Amino acid sequence: MSSPERVTHADERVQDAKVVEEALAKAVSEALRHHKRAGNPVPEWRDGKVRWLAPEEIPDLIETGCSESSTGN
Repeated sequence: MSSPERVTHADERVQDAKVVEEALAKAVSEALRHHKRAGNPVPEWRDGKVRWLAPEEIPDLIETGCSESSTGN
């Protein structure tokens, strides 16, 4: 029988910056994938302006290490 994993509380998890960054990167990747699949554009902040990316311009981000998109942000 395996030992149970340690249960952490939300306040402990947000203290770990790496865990927070990984969760945010995963959420962004999933949101971009959903928008691209649905054919919806997404906004991007570039050179002090908002620019809308067409679905075909949305980068394909990998699940791990996707903290920066291929659009140069």
